[in-house]
Amino acid sequence: MIKLVLSDMDGTFLNNSGDFNIELYKELKEIMKDKSVIFASVTGEQCERIEESF
Repeated sequence: MIKLVLSDMDGTFLNNSGDFNIELYKELKEIMKDKSVIFASVTGEQCERIEESF
């Protein structure tokens, strides 16, 4: 059973422009919430930059 999904931001979750598909993210976040799965982003970047993305 999966309880936690971790994703690196740059080069994995974000595209080359530093963006992501917000509508797809919202849909997946709802599915994960229904299944009690936590999503967490991991990066070496400053927290403020990541907070702006979400």
